Amino acid sequence: MIHDEHTPLLEPPPAQTALEQVEAWVSEAWESRLTSRTRCRELSQQALSLARQEGFLRGEGFALRNLGFCDYQASNFAEALAELSEGLQIAEKLGEPVLERDCLNYIGAI
Repeated sequence: MIHDEHTPLLEPPPAQTALEQVEAWVSEAWESRLTSRTRCRELSQQALSLARQEGFLRGEGFALRNLGFCDYQASNFAEALAELSEGLQIAEKLGEPVLERDCLNYIGAI
């Protein structure tokens, strides 16, 4: 397509902020947790790293939940308990009921 002064160029999508990227990785990881534990773990580790770098506590908590789930599914119960417990502390601090519920649910299963 040829552009002239009458044909507007498409604007590129805005770049994601670091917090949006963390949330996207956490969400994609959680959605993939039952079909690809490897994918869930990789995305969650990326999200955790960036969340900690940015001081994004909510993202850190949900990434820890995801990692705890992955370790629970892999029967790495000590690691799962540590991650889920840390996620639970964050949930309680922030008043995040979904995060708190999920962490307690998997802690109870261990």
